[in-house]
Amino acid sequence: MEELYLDRNFYLQGPIPMTLGNLCKLHTLGLSGITITHNFQEFGAIFSGCIKNSLQDLHLYNTSLAGHLPNEILNLKYLRTLNLGQNFLSGPIPTNIDEFMSSLEILDLSYNQGLSIPTSLGNLCKLQILSLSGLDLSKAAAKVQQIFAGCISQSLNVLYLAKTNLQGDVPYWIDGLKNLEALDLSDNHINSTLPPWLFNLTSISQLNLASNYFHGYIPPIIGNMISLEVLQLGMNFNLEGPIPITLGSLCKLNVLDLSGVNISQNFQEYGGLFSGCIKNSLRELLLAQTSLVGYVPDEVWNLEYLDTLNISRNSLSGSIPTRIGRLSSLIVLDLSYNHFCGVIPKHIRNLSNLEELSLENNNFEGPLTEDHLATMSQLSFLSLSINKLNGTVPFSLCNLKNIVVLDISGNHLSGELPNCWNNDSWYKVLDFSSNNISGGIPNSICSLRKLESLHLSNNNFSSVFPTSLRECYSLVTLDLSYNNFYGSIPYWISESLVELEILNLRSNKFSKYLPPQLSNLPRLHILDLSHNNLSGSIPKSYGNLTP
Repeated sequence: MEELYLDRNFYLQGPIPMTLGNLCKLHTLGLSGITITHNFQEFGAIFSGCIKNSLQDLHLYNTSLAGHLPNEILNLKYLRTLNLGQNFLSGPIPTNIDEFMSSLEILDLSYNQGLSIPTSLGNLCKLQILSLSGLDLSKAAAKVQQIFAGCISQSLNVLYLAKTNLQGDVPYWIDGLKNLEALDLSDNHINSTLPPWLFNLTSISQLNLASNYFHGYIPPIIGNMISLEVLQLGMNFNLEGPIPITLGSLCKLNVLDLSGVNISQNFQEYGGLFSGCIKNSLRELLLAQTSLVGYVPDEVWNLEYLDTLNISRNSLSGSIPTRIGRLSSLIVLDLSYNHFCGVIPKHIRNLSNLEELSLENNNFEGPLTEDHLATMSQLSFLSLSINKLNGTVPFSLCNLKNIVVLDISGNHLSGELPNCWNNDSWYKVLDFSSNNISGGIPNSICSLRKLESLHLSNNNFSSVFPTSLRECYSLVTLDLSYNNFYGSIPYWISESLVELEILNLRSNKFSKYLPPQLSNLPRLHILDLSHNNLSGSIPKSYGNLTP
């Protein structure tokens, strides 16, 4: 046995057999994702066997290991990869790690909040990838600077320092990492301008500075980073526009994330940026919540290699052009919370790879037709809520096999719901609330075996409480409020809909008595039967509602 991979078997658990230490030819051991019930020091005995002379790659990510690193781990003198991330390790890392593990190329100590790192890490002269994300480095600034003054500065290609509680300026010692290809400083408390020296590190292909407190402008010198493939500056709310046009000359850029940056300009002014060579490489464009106004420039609709376009939560206007059908690689399209108007073009049906479509909170109008959705077989999320769509609910919604969430609430849809739902679909959430839909609830609705939330409030439904709902066994939320349902509230709700947490029948025409059996619903948190025509007394059993 030379390689043993048991990673990501999340239901495997228990102690690791000490006999693994006798696998004298094993050079790769993958146990990531398994729940190891040993304290790490107990587990360390494995590394005293003959495995110590062969093991090169050890993966123990997310294995629930706790305690200090065992001394025996220093026996692994041929180790190249050591992944201990996402555990509960504590205490100091042995100060002589550089003497015994000098072959290390990849070291992941991330998200072990109790670990203390030694300056000797800087003497691991072959180390190429280092992840310290999730460790608190706020009180170890001098030690960290000393680490990166060692020979590691010449070998390191990838450095992850996300969520390490870094504060103040970007650490200047990063300027000495001349071979760096990926740098992650996201989710920290860095509060400075973007330092010009950072953009002289032209070997960097992935730069993540998201979710900090950077302020000022993005300097045009960023165009010097000719190797950039991923640029993430999102959620730095004090960064301001304009976006430097030099970004358009980054010919390898795949991901551009400026979400939350205060650009505050007319989007059409950036057409020239997207006509540069970036147009041939860009896959993800994330400009949500950037205070952009005006129309979307034609050049954006021509980015034919995009798989993600998110320009939500701005003040953009205009209509969706028919040329959107050319963006056939799109997987995620989010135009929500803007001022877009007009009809949704039928050419959107050409986006056959689309998995998420969010158009809510706009001014789209016209009908949602069968043609719009006929070829979108990959859709898992569809939100068209709070627009001005009219017409009837299309039958093609029943044919979306992969969809989990459908929300077309807050429109002007009318007619009846189609009776075509089937158990081939993955629907968990259906929201048709706040429309003008009439008739009854279709008998086929409970064919959706995974359905958890059904929202039909604020419509014109009129029928007795439908017996078809008796087979919606997975329902957690049922909202039929503000309709014209009538008759008695059935006792069988407590027998069939046992997962219910929210039952809202407010403002209907239900009559007769309150069924005492509703108190038997074991998970019920909210029960609203107000504004009906119920009579009789409140059942004593309602005092037993426990959640």
